[in-house]
Amino acid sequence: MKQKFPQKIDKINKKLKDSVSGKLDDGQIVVDVDKTKYPEGKVELSLEGAQITSLSDSPVYIAGVADECVITVKKGTENVISDGKEYINADGGSGAVYSKDDLKIKGKGNLTVNGNCTDGIVSKDSVKIFNGNITVNAEDDGIRGKDSVKIGDSDDTDFSNLAVTVNTVSGDGIISSNDTDKEKGKVIINGGTVKIKSFGDGIQAESDVKINGGDIDIYTYQGAAY
Repeated sequence: MKQKFPQKIDKINKKLKDSVSGKLDDGQIVVDVDKTKYPEGKVELSLEGAQITSLSDSPVYIAGVADECVITVKKGTENVISDGKEYINADGGSGAVYSKDDLKIKGKGNLTVNGNCTDGIVSKDSVKIFNGNITVNAEDDGIRGKDSVKIGDSDDTDFSNLAVTVNTVSGDGIISSNDTDKEKGKVIINGGTVKIKSFGDGIQAESDVKINGGDIDIYTYQGAAY
């Protein structure tokens, strides 16, 4: 299998795009863009048959992007991102996919994220999942976007290529936790197939949950109303 794994992505071409394929047993991809040089920069990281594992850090760590980081899951590829059971990343947190800025996931391929330490997919801003077959298995929360989590683009009319499956051992399925801004802390589902099996709440939002469409199946062991 072809291997193409930069240990750290801190210099990206003018299009701010890079692709990843192959297997990395214990390493990390870091996206860190100079916001002064790219004040409106949008980074795209294309997963094209990647298996990324890190035992001592977040395998995919978005340290800084002026606009947002887009993870594209290439059609016809299987991709797996897994972290270790005990660590603290550079931001003092943990998560198999961890972003300090806005994060978007799209594409028509398959992506499995295994959050063996705590959470699966984390953003300190927003998480958007617009396409792809995305499976998140997490020890704690499955998908956490502090400001918001959005499943499905509101401008789309065809959600046949969008499926999100979340399994948690001890936390919530999908959570948005911003409690300081009434315009944030939201979870929005516009379409697609969403399956959540969680120990805690299936969906938890500090401000609002909006379901505009989709085929949604939620099973919780405990949850807020236990």
